[in-house]
Amino acid sequence: MSPASVIIDRTRCESYFQRRSSVRASLKYRRFKVFEAMVQQQLTLYSNKASPFVQSVHIALEEAQIDYALYDIAFGPNKPKWFTEIVNPVGKVPTISYGGPQVPPDQPSPESFKLPESIVILEFLADIKPEAFLLPKDPVVRAKARFIIHKVQETLRSTFPGVLIGRCSFETFLDALKEIQALLPSENGALAVGDHFTIADAVLIPTLMRLDLALRHDIGTFAPGEGKKVHDLIMHGTEFKRLKDYFDTFSKREAVKSSWDEVRPMLSPARIKLNAIPGNRICLLSRSAAIGEAGTASISICLNNQ
Repeated sequence: MSPASVIIDRTRCESYFQRRSSVRASLKYRRFKVFEAMVQQQLTLYSNKASPFVQSVHIALEEAQIDYALYDIAFGPNKPKWFTEIVNPVGKVPTISYGGPQVPPDQPSPESFKLPESIVILEFLADIKPEAFLLPKDPVVRAKARFIIHKVQETLRSTFPGVLIGRCSFETFLDALKEIQALLPSENGALAVGDHFTIADAVLIPTLMRLDLALRHDIGTFAPGEGKKVHDLIMHGTEFKRLKDYFDTFSKREAVKSSWDEVRPMLSPARIKLNAIPGNRICLLSRSAAIGEAGTASISICLNNQ
């Protein structure tokens, strides 16, 4: 091979590697810009700590370590005008705003994406932060997580409020609880599905926390003492041991504790009337967030005044 040929081949090789290096640098830059755009997206959760639906989203944000702003919206008709005009015309929480310019939560930008409904929000969070495994990668385990959410919505979140207002028997409620328990792993300390905290856990735990709170304090229209009896059955008997172990383990997670205010689900409704009644009990006629999204059902809640 002549010296001239060697020089030509060397020049071609150098040109090839320069082009290859340039392509790699361009790809890295594009990936960085995509990552940067994802990181810089603002997210605001419009919330009320009394709501189990809000708490589900709040827990998921904490578990996924997604940066967010929190803005409290009071229940009742007197919501801020900007909230119903720009964020959610129906006035429900939770609602999130995502993207758009960085602005104060009470000055939401029309450019940001607004999303209501807790389950839809949870799925969205799983999509924007896939590395947090809020939804498992395995399609079978993912389906199990979604099925648990479906059963909690279909059974527990309908029968439990019914018990409080006298429209559902304790037997029906306990049957629903058994259905949920049957879906949980038998191992003590296991999550609802898989090895990671998922949106199934984020939906189930807030419901169990309000169940524990209401029955422990004998809150409802049922006969005095009935709630505490059922609470003892669930939390101290053997029939619901798997559910109790699950509740005891995961209600203590930092993301759960930071999103929970035990007083507010009982004492921060839109309207409260206090009436002394026999037996040294206090009746609160209220709009309670324990009942439905945005606290739309009126119930009679009773607390022992001791």
